[in-house]
Amino acid sequence: MTESVSQPSKNNVFIGCCVIVQNADRHILLAKRKNGYKAGYYGLPGGRVEGPELLTDCALRELREETDLQAVHLQYLGVVREWQEDFPADAPNSFVHFVFLCREWEGTPITKEPEKAALWEWYDPNNLPDPVLPGHFAALKLFQSGDQLEDLV
Repeated sequence: MTESVSQPSKNNVFIGCCVIVQNADRHILLAKRKNGYKAGYYGLPGGRVEGPELLTDCALRELREETDLQAVHLQYLGVVREWQEDFPADAPNSFVHFVFLCREWEGTPITKEPEKAALWEWYDPNNLPDPVLPGHFAALKLFQSGDQLEDLV
């Protein structure tokens, strides 16, 4: 009997975290994606949960790995679900993002993964660059609305 390797399918869901970093001027930290899904779109720091990792640990890790920022305080904002027909063929087309807000951190944002993202820059939330990743755009709408759940169609 041979064992088959489990591959993602359209019935699976990716789970991840994204962090809205907001400075004293109320601007939001975003970078333009350079690889993989939706290259050329702007996105927040974030990524997939690894194994049994806690959601807050994922958010802290992704923030540190991508921007070199060490969050002093994270606030949980809510959850958004991204449904995309154009995910890669071998991947689920549903991604659940747990959204966190960081207004206190140590360090200066730098691009630690230049192969994945361009320079991290601050943007006025009322004048965001275009386009923003659909799930991250939903996260920003969630943040501005004060709700705790945003479901994309």
